This record gives sequence, structure tokens and C-alpha cells, in this order.
Amino acid sequence: MPSSTAPIATAPRNASAPPSAAARTDLPARCSTWVCLPPGAMLQVESGRVRLASGPAMCGQMLLARGMPHVLEAGQAWCVPSGGSAAWVQLTNAGPDKACVALAEPPPAPARFAAWTRALAGLPARLAGWRQRARATAAGGAISQA
Repeated sequence: MPSSTAPIATAPRNASAPPSAAARTDLPARCSTWVCLPPGAMLQVESGRVRLASGPAMCGQMLLARGMPHVLEAGQAWCVPSGGSAAWVQLTNAGPDKACVALAEPPPAPARFAAWTRALAGLPARLAGWRQRARATAAGGAISQA
């Protein structure tokens, strides 16, 4: 059963630049590519014009590029809404020259069960101490019975 990706929404015109660790890609004139962006990711056009399109997905595969096409000019950015699911987006160079696009992923979020992980980290040492005390108690009890 096909489902559609989140609608395309743009960031402010002068969005902050993505971090220097962002992946950069060049799109030759009249070429396109598909990218899968995680929630909270940012796509910024550094030069040229890029058309964004999303489409319905089936079993993780994009069927066709439709939806709301949107053109980003150099300096404009688009962000995937955080808290949702990943978005498949088709990037098409809408200009006569090469376009450069930077893709920046958000920093990893802390583990949902980080507190449990920290609490369980000391569990083996606690069990070993409990086991030693139990053996010492059992050995002491056996001696006193003899």
C-alpha cells in the first residue's frame, strides 16, 4: 500500500550553514538523483538551482517523483521535519550550470534507554560481589555446622 513522504517545507532564506562535516555533492546540468534524508537533516544549495520532489513509497522504494516540486536557489535550505520518518527526495539540477548541494545530518540523539544502560553497566560487578558474599556465608555456615 503506497504511502507518501512528508510535504516539502523550506528553512528560512538565510538558514545557518550546515556543519563543515556535511557531505557535498555536485549535480551536473539536467541531472537528478534520489537521496534519503533522516529526520532533522538539512539540505542546503551552495550554488545553482535545485528542484526538490518527493513521491509515494512502497516497501522503502520510491515509485515516482511527484508531489510538490520546489526549487531552491543558492543559499536556500530545506530541512526534514524532526520527529518524523526519513524522507526520500529527488534532487534535480534546474539550471544550465552545475549545482552544488550540502547534506548535513543532525547529531545523534542520546539513547532512549541511556539511564538503563548506565544502571546495567555495573551489574556484572554487583553480581560477582553478591556471589562471593553468598559463597563466604555458605562456607562459614558449613564450618560452624561441622
